[in-house]
Parts: sequence; structure tokens; C-alpha cells
Amino acid sequence: MMKEGRTEEIPDKKHTLFAFVYQSLLEQIMAGRLAYGGRLPSMKELCGIYHVSMRTVRDVLAALKKDGYIWTEERKPAMVICRRDAENKRDLNIRDVLSERVSIFEVYETMAVLMPRLFSVSAAFCSTEDFIKYDSAIKRGAKKDINRTWRVTSAVFYDILEKSNNLLFNDLYTSMELYTQIPAAACSEDEHPFRERESRERIDRIRDMVNSLKRNYLPEVEEKFAVIYRRAAEAVREYGNQQPEKETGQGAGRKVSYVWNPEKRRTYLYMHIGRELIKKIGTGEYPAGSLIPPEAALAREYGVSLATVRKAAAMLNELGFAQTVNGKGTYAKLPDKGFPVHFLEKETYRQDLMLYVSALQFMAVSIGPAVFQAFDGIDLELTERRLKKRRREGELPIAVLTGTVIENIPLEPMKEIFVKLERLLQRGYYLFFFRYGNRSLNTLRQRSLAAVHYLQIKDKKGFAEELASGYRGILKSVREFALEYGVEEARGITVPSAF
Repeated sequence: MMKEGRTEEIPDKKHTLFAFVYQSLLEQIMAGRLAYGGRLPSMKELCGIYHVSMRTVRDVLAALKKDGYIWTEERKPAMVICRRDAENKRDLNIRDVLSERVSIFEVYETMAVLMPRLFSVSAAFCSTEDFIKYDSAIKRGAKKDINRTWRVTSAVFYDILEKSNNLLFNDLYTSMELYTQIPAAACSEDEHPFRERESRERIDRIRDMVNSLKRNYLPEVEEKFAVIYRRAAEAVREYGNQQPEKETGQGAGRKVSYVWNPEKRRTYLYMHIGRELIKKIGTGEYPAGSLIPPEAALAREYGVSLATVRKAAAMLNELGFAQTVNGKGTYAKLPDKGFPVHFLEKETYRQDLMLYVSALQFMAVSIGPAVFQAFDGIDLELTERRLKKRRREGELPIAVLTGTVIENIPLEPMKEIFVKLERLLQRGYYLFFFRYGNRSLNTLRQRSLAAVHYLQIKDKKGFAEELASGYRGILKSVREFALEYGVEEARGITVPSAF
């Protein structure tokens, strides 16, 4: 972060949305996740994945085509035409893919654990007509080759998740789907883990998955989704084991762990610094009336220029969390008025709010499965010591307990997802503070401690539900705050019921 921060004031192309989308797609092509001969997501899907305009997507695809990575045709998804090693066209096989993607089987298991609840929440907004449309599309897709079948089923699941209005559900699904995709080029001409008979059986199971969402009985949904993801993983494993080992290969020495980057629309570093300072003021680390560290000290701490620190201070002044006095410094303060409405006229702050609301909903839906994965590894005494220490520092108990859950998740891809979710929640703290204030924060602290009781008596289900209930409560309040200040997009993100 510090190194990146030093370049923040340079107004070059790498700080644009165009560059982030371009770089993301290029990395996937070079890593083999978007394979030679494979199709990119459609332009509409790319807009949804990266939360950018159609114009930005067109510009990115035009640049990738000009640079020789893809080929585009009207009304068709772009095709990858760049091989990672053009001189060795047949060198990639499935063993190379599995050797490179060291997380592939854990990603499948993470999908089996997390995706059922995300689909269940989203399916609640699907109509009967939607499900008829989905079933017809899947049946048509069964008649196509393996790549086109994948495209059809992927589009169905993408559309279901889109119904949730959550900015993160589809982003996560697409990233895991791309990571687990086996390129057709990695298999022999007439073989693929999901080809022929297995493919037809898989289509039937996918139809069962979608039909279970129509009924939306969670235990059935979880069972159907778990079966198909685990069988897919087993099919890939078995096919890979059947292939002869090669002395050399493109995959040799290259390792690609699963990474999720939900913050593709990055904001300037001064905003990150501003959010960090607001958190410290709100939790009492910088008490109201005290001086915030000098500009030079903050510049050293974050590895940025003085100009960046001054922008962060200006942000705090405008939001009411600080007052800068010429010749004396910047004093911490607590807002004595409501949220400055004009801030939500800025796209950056609306984006912050919607990402925060999306992350809260995601956490409310998914913290339960995370607890069930992590619970047996949680050290009660260590957790209680952390709670006492962090309480003195002003940290919310629910954040401490969530952090403890995250560090004990055994599946590395799942841990990666929750680390990134927690980071999004941290960046939205200042919005949360405006809604609650100090008095209500104290109430929330007391309510959150109820979860500790369930941890003490080793009640896994009670502990999971208490954390989920806490996030539902925060989501409800912040959603009301968003609607109160005219952010109508938040209306589409609902508070999930208890599972």
C-alpha cells in the first residue's frame, strides 16, 4: 500500500477505471484463467462484474484487441487469441492447470459452502416466469459443446445473483468460476472432465439446482449445490490423475492462489487515510479535542506526500470529524450535525455506501457457514483476552469476534473472501458512525457480547446466529440511513431473514 501511495498524485492512465479493468482481464489471460480460444464474459456481464459503464468496457476490449490479446465480433463475446507461450502451442495440459491453480479444489469446496445462501437470497426476487426462462435456457444449452454449455449455465446463475442487487455476489461468483474453469485447450480433442455423458448428467443436476431455488428450501438448496460443486471437483481430480506426467510444462514453477478483489473501483489513497483516521476518532484512539498526529508523521506512516495527507484532513473537516487550525494543527472532533447530504452527490461516496451495504448483507448471509467452518479452532481464552484489549481501544466486539472466526477458517479461499469483506466493512465505518453515534455504539457493544456467551458454552449454532443477527441489525440501520439521504439504490438490498 505504501509504495502504491507514492504514485497517487501522478495523473497517469494506471489510476483510471479503464486501467483496472484492462489489467484485471490481462492478468486472467496471462494466468490462463481466460484460456486461449475461450470467451470472455459478455459486455453486459463485464459491466456488472466491474461496476463500470458500457463505454469503459468497450474501450478496454478495443485496447485488448489492439494489443493482440483478444478478437472481437459484433454480438458475440470476445475470444482470447493470445497463448501464454505462442512457441509451444500444445504444451498446456490439465496437470499444468492443476499445478498452477493451487487453490482449485478448495475453491470448489468454498463454492459448495457459500454459494447456496447467496443464491437463496437472490432467488427470492425471481418470478415464476424467470424460472421458466432459466429452465428453457439450460435445456437448450445441453445441446451445445462444453464451452457453450458453460456459457449458458453461467449466464443463468449470473442472472439469478443479479436479482439481489448486491454489488458483491456476482463479483465473487465470477471470480471463483473463472478460477475453477478448465480450458478446453488443456484437454485432448475428445476428452474433458465435463464432456459427453458426464456433461448431460451435470446439466440434469444444474436443472435440479435451479428448481431447488424455485422452492427455496435452504437445506435442499445446500444439498443440491454441494453435490454439483463437489462432483465437479472430483471429475477434475480424476481426469487429471489419468493424464501422463510431463517432464516440462508451462505450469512448472508457476503458482496462482485464489485472490478476490472486490474493490476494483479503487478510490484515491487520501480517502483510505481519511477513513482510517475517522475510525480512530470514532473509537476514541484520537479523543475529541486532541491533536491528530502532524502531517509529516502521517505522511511517513502511510508512505505518501504531504499533499495527500492534507486532502485527507480536508475530507475530515468537511465530514465534521476534524477541525484544522492554522499554525496549530488538526483537532479530532465528533460530528455535531447530521451527515453532509451533498457528499452523497459525489459518486465516490455513493459507491462507498453501496459497497458497505452490500458487504453487510453478504456478512449477514454468510457468517453462519464461516462460523461452522472455524468454530472448533477458536481459542476461547485468547478470544476473551482480545475482547478486553480491543474494548479499551474502542473496537466493536462483533468485529473482534468476526476477526477470530476469519483467522480460524481452514479453507484458504474462504478466508481470503472474508478478509476482503472485513476490509470493506472497515472502509464503511464512518458511514456506520453517522447512523449510530457514541450512545448507540455502546448499546451495540453490549448486545454483541451476547455472542461470547454462546462461545463459552460451545453452542456453535447460537454463536453463528448471534453474529448474523448483529450484522442484520447494522444493515437495517445503515440501509435506513441510505434511504433517508436519498440513496434509492439501497432499497434493492434487503435485510435477510434468519436462516
